Amino acid sequence: MAAPKPIPCENLREFLEKVPPGTEGLVASGAEWIEGNVYPKINLEPIKLYCADPDCEKLTSHDPGSGYGSFEARCGGIAPFQDVFISYICRHCKRTGRMYSIRVSVKPKPQKGFGEVDLFARKYGENPRFGPPTPAKLRRLIGTDFHLYEKGRQAETQGLGIAAFAYYRRVVENQKNALIGEIKRVAEYLDAPAEMIADLDRARSEISFEKSVMAIKGGIPNALLLKGGHNPLQLLHTALSKGVHEDDDAACLELAGDIRAVLADLSERTQKAMEETAELSAAVSRLLAKTATGKIKPNANPPTVS
Repeated sequence: MAAPKPIPCENLREFLEKVPPGTEGLVASGAEWIEGNVYPKINLEPIKLYCADPDCEKLTSHDPGSGYGSFEARCGGIAPFQDVFISYICRHCKRTGRMYSIRVSVKPKPQKGFGEVDLFARKYGENPRFGPPTPAKLRRLIGTDFHLYEKGRQAETQGLGIAAFAYYRRVVENQKNALIGEIKRVAEYLDAPAEMIADLDRARSEISFEKSVMAIKGGIPNALLLKGGHNPLQLLHTALSKGVHEDDDAACLELAGDIRAVLADLSERTQKAMEETAELSAAVSRLLAKTATGKIKPNANPPTVS
């Protein structure tokens, strides 16, 4: 079997940001062999990464660590490659960063001058792990099983569908009471009908996730429904009822991605609903206080709408 071809990358920044571990990239720019130097120079640029620090929680610029913007690729001859560690630090909070372990080698470009070289880079690994960031809202929703979620995310980024599905399934089943409890908290904030609150309480008392979903006959608050009016708990149940025992790796990988997307959307909607409700409550309280002090006089004869 032929070795996979290196992934073409415009520069080293693109390689570090987008190429998963275990993969080799052919970097078009970023290495130069200056005449008189023994080794080529690898230039390091700032890169964009997600920073999980509480002061950031967003994509920020990261600068090469220790103030270095380049290093010599000490490879060639009897040592055709070099293994190096590259560190980056968040420019905003200056507390979090990322460490890369890569192997680099350079080759002169055919029919080019002395300074024209191709840079080949293989990424061994990185810390924190490669992959899209996990929103802080979702980390809080998952709680104590976040380590299982992270393993599922790692399996998903490596294309291991059955493993990713199994980890995500364990997270949902372990955290079903926390998920339903968060929905109940929003329902109570929104003054949902008593029947809905009672259904959610019954759902939390059930042992299996399937029976919990079946116990919620009164639905959930509209603010938590996904696009198209779909109940996220029912969608999770649909996904979990398939998977490991009947689907192949590719199908499980797709299901795993669906489970992750639904969990992320639910965490986003629960927090947004609570924030909007709290903001509205505060506004109503302020207006009532001003009315009571006479600063705002209620209109005894509101205009009619024809």
